[in-house]
Amino acid sequence: MAELEILWTPAAIWALRSFHWREGEIIDAAVQRFARTGEGRVVRIEGSSIRLRLYVPPYVVRLNLDQDAGVLLVAWLWRQD
Repeated sequence: MAELEILWTPAAIWALRSFHWREGEIIDAAVQRFARTGEGRVVRIEGSSIRLRLYVPPYVVRLNLDQDAGVLLVAWLWRQD
């Protein structure tokens, strides 16, 4: 998998900033690692070829992957308790 450009929606940035900075750092590192290497616990959302969920316990990051454009869009994230 070629390295992907990471884009964050304003909503995802807002959500990331709502967490403690250390948690945000862990989430951001997991997104970057996935974009760079494809590594991570990722599940494709049923019925979609581009929507993914990246699990960074206890967080979930909703992603849209456009491999043709080489873009990974971070759409939203939340804490899953």
